[in-house]
Amino acid sequence: MLGTPPTPAHPRYRLAGDPQQGQHHLRIVGVALEDDDVYECQVGEGNGTQPRASRPALLTVLVPPGPPTLELPPGAELPWVGGAEVEARCHAHDARPAPTLTVTLGGEPLPDVSTRVFEGSHPKLSSSEVTVRLTPQSQAHGQRLVCSAANEAGTAPTEASVTLDVLFPPGPPIIEGLESPHVRAGDTLRLVCLVRGGNPPPSLHWDKDGVPLAGPWVTEGHPWVSRSRVTVTVTPGDDGATLRCRAHSPLPHSEGSASVTLSVTYPPAEVRIVGPPGVGENGTATLSCTSAPSNPPARLHWWLRGRELPPTESSSTQDGRPLKEGTQVSEGPVVSRELVVTVTPSDNGATYRCQAGGDTRGTPPSAHTRLRVLFPPLSVTITASPREVRPGQTLVLTCLAGSAHPAPDLRWHRHGHPLRGDPLPPSPGSFGGVTAGSRLRLRVAVGDQGEQVTCVATSPPLGLAVSAAHRLLVRQGSPRHRVGEGGSLDIANVTRGDAGTYGVQCRNAEGSASTHLVLLVHYPPAIVRVPDPVVVDEGASAELLCEAEGSPLPPGGLRWARLTEAGPVAEGLPAELQPEGGLPVGRLRVRGARRELGGPYECRVDTGVPPPARAIVRLVVRYGPELEVEPEAEPVPVLVPDGADAAQLRCRAQGVPGVQLRWEHRGHPLPPDEARFQERQWREGPWTSSLLTVTNITLDRARLRDQYHHLNWDQYKKRHRHQYQNWHQYQNWDEDQNRTLGTFVCVAQNPLGTVRRRLQLRLADRPDPPKNLRVSGVTPTSFSLAWTPGFDGGLPQSFLVSARGPGAPPPPAALLAPGPTLTLGGLHPATSYDVTVRARNARGDSAAAVITAVTSDELYGVLGDPQRPPPVGHPRG
Repeated sequence: MLGTPPTPAHPRYRLAGDPQQGQHHLRIVGVALEDDDVYECQVGEGNGTQPRASRPALLTVLVPPGPPTLELPPGAELPWVGGAEVEARCHAHDARPAPTLTVTLGGEPLPDVSTRVFEGSHPKLSSSEVTVRLTPQSQAHGQRLVCSAANEAGTAPTEASVTLDVLFPPGPPIIEGLESPHVRAGDTLRLVCLVRGGNPPPSLHWDKDGVPLAGPWVTEGHPWVSRSRVTVTVTPGDDGATLRCRAHSPLPHSEGSASVTLSVTYPPAEVRIVGPPGVGENGTATLSCTSAPSNPPARLHWWLRGRELPPTESSSTQDGRPLKEGTQVSEGPVVSRELVVTVTPSDNGATYRCQAGGDTRGTPPSAHTRLRVLFPPLSVTITASPREVRPGQTLVLTCLAGSAHPAPDLRWHRHGHPLRGDPLPPSPGSFGGVTAGSRLRLRVAVGDQGEQVTCVATSPPLGLAVSAAHRLLVRQGSPRHRVGEGGSLDIANVTRGDAGTYGVQCRNAEGSASTHLVLLVHYPPAIVRVPDPVVVDEGASAELLCEAEGSPLPPGGLRWARLTEAGPVAEGLPAELQPEGGLPVGRLRVRGARRELGGPYECRVDTGVPPPARAIVRLVVRYGPELEVEPEAEPVPVLVPDGADAAQLRCRAQGVPGVQLRWEHRGHPLPPDEARFQERQWREGPWTSSLLTVTNITLDRARLRDQYHHLNWDQYKKRHRHQYQNWHQYQNWDEDQNRTLGTFVCVAQNPLGTVRRRLQLRLADRPDPPKNLRVSGVTPTSFSLAWTPGFDGGLPQSFLVSARGPGAPPPPAALLAPGPTLTLGGLHPATSYDVTVRARNARGDSAAAVITAVTSDELYGVLGDPQRPPPVGHPRG
């Protein structure tokens, strides 16, 4: 019996109600699952009669579900890739009736749900599990995935949730800040690249025709908005240039870009006039005016004496001269216009001006040229002083030719043979020409009477000659030649012209006789031919020649000397130099020419009749280009100082003929219009030097920072490899690019060859590993190490030495050495040790150099014992 009174077995059961009214209710306090059963109410008279029972009453106990559990199976851990189907499970246990599970995303129920109900921990309890499949999109990022559990037990539903992290590509880039692609040179563009969304947020990169531009980006707001700003000053070279903003996301196939192509309006920087260097009289001069590139094409105008020439195809005249102006011709941004002029001598020096019109700011560019008209002498005249001369006297003839342009060449002739005259200083002539003059001095003889002397004025550019002639008037008798008593011939004021063979004839009543006498006139030497310079290739042979005249010409009168800063050195000529010959022609032969032999040499002629004659011959020894200080290995590292925005590369080479230097980058010559590269060249003797300045290093630092961000993303991908197993094709970063800014090649060239040197521009970085690691000595308890330091990365470096083996300092303990040697002691005899040496600077440690070293046996003495075996070391790696 239950409830009356309560029994220890059923303390929670009580009878309730008013027994007087026949109310015998059963109250259960703290209903539990064990109370779930069938109950009867029995009524008896108590006199042994059979009690009467009510209809059975079924008590059903409802149990609420416990908190649900939301599980992401292996392969479905967050973050999720947008667009890829994933599966999630939710389960709740031990409820009666079975729990009802509801899965929502962002408050909306998910449709693709499958439910399973199974027995709980008690036969009367049930558990439920729901599996949901969903394909998250970008909108799901940041939303809550909620699983709710409830049943008829009437309590509030319990929940389990997770906030979604969905990877999805960004939206397309948008370029703002440019109302129109039509801009003027000199304008400053402030552009903004805007990209909405994306998880992770994209990195933004600007470039102009593929060349990176500096433009940092920021990400802000929710949903995320990424922005990158760039400032560009427009130049004429930007016409047709494409400014592009690229959005880079590590997700596959998520690259996006936006671009704008500029149309730049700019005036021509200059105009140039090209015409013939000279035009002959009555010839036609064609002047071509060409503008520098402009947009739109410039309009060219011709001006003469302050008046614009009309643009017409028909012929016209200007001051009586026919003029004809051609039509304007455009080739892209370059415009040209021709002007045709038929010239006369009076046109010489006329100034024609070409001016560019159109849409220009400030003073329009213009150029002018002076017309150079070539015309022969208008007249040639000869004057004589004195008018008449006697034999032996000197006659002075003066020839004046002009006006002419250019100055004519004057030459004297008699009997078809040339005579040597002395040129006179030119004087201004009419029409911008000059009048040239020449003076001829003649010592006349009796036989010169009536002879004709001609002055010929030649204009080589025109191929024309104008001449004038003068006939000599010679009075008989000569004051210098006199026949004395006894038949002697007296000659006064002897000159070299008096030298020669004289004949004398005697007559009397008995007959006649004759004889000849030779007169030798001594006069100082003169050098008449000395070819200069003499050019020879290094190692070849050559000849220096010196030809002289004079009287007398004794043997040994010609000597060679080498000129130095201290003066001529005649003694001790190098063995390769051998004097040969004498007067009148002397030679200095060069065999196996060395570059040190190049320079000036003196030919000196001393015949005993003062003054001696001298001439200088230059010996030029040619050799191919050679670069200064050959390095041990290339490329030669050139360090960019920390924080610097520019770096300088130096190159110096010598050679004869002079060396031409140029720079190459990435296999191509440096473009002359690239503002980032600035070069200065100069010469010092045979040396040519070049200083190349590379600016805007900040761009390269930004590229390295960008690569650093990508490398960090790669590390993230390694932690979640199951989601990015097909991303290896995106891992294309070259590790070497993290240290270098490229290799530049200095090219030295002359006609004899070409040499190159590679220089590598490097940022301050970790040092290179030590080289040539070796054991320099051993004892039973120690050994000594030595190595060659590598490149220090541009910073002070030290060396970290560690050893593995019995008695060695245990890792990670290590010894720090300031220099390239170290001795490790306290070791075991005849024991092998693995030794590692690394270089260290403020940037970090280098790769390791490893060697296996073996200590000696106790049998042997100290290092230097003749019985001791040599040090043992085996490089590894």
